[in-house]
Amino acid sequence: MKQTTMDEIVGAWIDATGTVVASLGISPFFTDIDFDGTFLGSNFLTEEEAQNLVTDLGQWGNILQASGNGIEALGNDSLLGTIGNEIGASGNLAVLYSLQSELEKDEVYQLIIVGNLLQGYGAYLAGISELKESNNPTELLSAYGNFTQTFGNSLQAYGGYELLQGFKIRGNIYIFIGSWIQTFGAIVAAIGATLESE
Repeated sequence: MKQTTMDEIVGAWIDATGTVVASLGISPFFTDIDFDGTFLGSNFLTEEEAQNLVTDLGQWGNILQASGNGIEALGNDSLLGTIGNEIGASGNLAVLYSLQSELEKDEVYQLIIVGNLLQGYGAYLAGISELKESNNPTELLSAYGNFTQTFGNSLQAYGGYELLQGFKIRGNIYIFIGSWIQTFGAIVAAIGATLESE
């Protein structure tokens, strides 16, 4: 039976919080920026404030995710789980760099692709680690959550590819859907980590 540490639980919830924040940052219903980049003007924000909100939520979401993955890595007693969390954190840092740097659009899209593939691969390794150590359905929740995150990150990476090919609306829709799938998976993984400790 796997013994979950407080670092893993706290890290999982920080990661989950970060996924929610980042997902809100790409949600037209929250930011007033549509999938094609146009300002909707339905909230109380100016266009500049809405654009800044998108950037700020994306940055803070990825900072929280990277921090959560780092904390989980510190508390993980499995080498595979630790490596998975570290790879996931590096993916968050790649996405964060794309949001903070003055890069060409193609470079931003490439970083979105690489960052999400790293996050997905890290979640996959963490999920495999959880599967190897799980003995009952409650313990499997973290594994299922991590595999769900892998799927969500893969959709986001594909969305980045679509953006790179010039399909802005379609790419942003894939990123939006993938981001919320990742969020769901992160919350399930955090619940699983919490239940494992009881």
